[in-house]
Amino acid sequence: MADPHIVEKLDGFDRITVRLYRYALFGSVLALLITPLQSLDPLPDLLLITMVWVATQMIHIYDHKFRFTFRVLGSVGAVLAAWALLFGPASILRPLMQLAGFGFACAALSAIALKERFCFKIPGLRAVPLFLGAGVLWRLYLVVAPVADDPLFEIPFVLAGVIVLMMAVAKARMPLTHDIGDRSAYTN
Repeated sequence: MADPHIVEKLDGFDRITVRLYRYALFGSVLALLITPLQSLDPLPDLLLITMVWVATQMIHIYDHKFRFTFRVLGSVGAVLAAWALLFGPASILRPLMQLAGFGFACAALSAIALKERFCFKIPGLRAVPLFLGAGVLWRLYLVVAPVADDPLFEIPFVLAGVIVLMMAVAKARMPLTHDIGDRSAYTN
């Protein structure tokens, strides 16, 4: 996170990781906004899981416990989604594993949104976990008790996508050095 009064010299690796983090945020937005398009299923879910995984791996955050937590959430989501692909389409385990991976990705994106609220005053940023959680719970209900799915129930993902878009745009406007901050804080 940024210490605006400290401007570190960035090397090529720093610039790549910061840009990948920012691109992954925009990729996550795209995935959230196209979620209601059921004809693309499971593309939005897999795109979100992949983009959140990239963001969690590239995040620059001081506290090593939080860095570890973000990376575990993103990685578990990616592994569960990949594991879901091993099951046949008729297996009840496939949608459960895919939903579990999607849920972990949503938890990681929620953590990123809560982390970024310390940097930006974006309306609704604290509500991102609520929107994503509501969407994941609705999807769990659909897996357990299948009913006619309606794209309107995907609106929480779209609302979260709009808020994360505002966050991603604000992040893109910042100098790259603000993502790195004070390197001495990474020594713990």
